[in-house]
Formats: sequence, structure tokens, C-alpha cells
Amino acid sequence: MKNIDKCPYCGNATEFNLKQNGPHMSLYCSKCDRWIKHMPKCKVKSEPEVHQISMDEYLAQLNYDEDDDLPWY
Repeated sequence: MKNIDKCPYCGNATEFNLKQNGPHMSLYCSKCDRWIKHMPKCKVKSEPEVHQISMDEYLAQLNYDEDDDLPWY
């Protein structure tokens, strides 16, 4: 398996993403979002971490203001 130095579609050489694709971990280009190759399990260090946030953290991300005139309050 050859090493990927850059995206063969757009030439991006710096930004790549790992995505779960069925039972495989796949390498995708971050710029054009195209599939590059499946990654062997020995090359993937661990499963991607899922961070579950609380409702307070979610509302803080939305810049929620309690003084807003919302129609359902």
C-alpha cells in the first residue's frame, strides 16, 4: 500500500479526515471531501472519540440568551 502525500483529486497535502465507512476506517480529503483509501486497522490508532455534551454546553454553543422573545415561552 502506497503512502498518500497529497490528494489525487485536488492536490491538498495538509488536511485529511478519518471517517467510519461501514466496517472500514477511510481516509478522506478535507478540502474536496473525496474518498482516498481505506486505512488498515494497524494504522488507525483508536476509534474516534465521541464527546457527549450537556444541554447547558449545547445552549452555550448556540449563544442562547434567556431574554430573547421566543414564541413558545
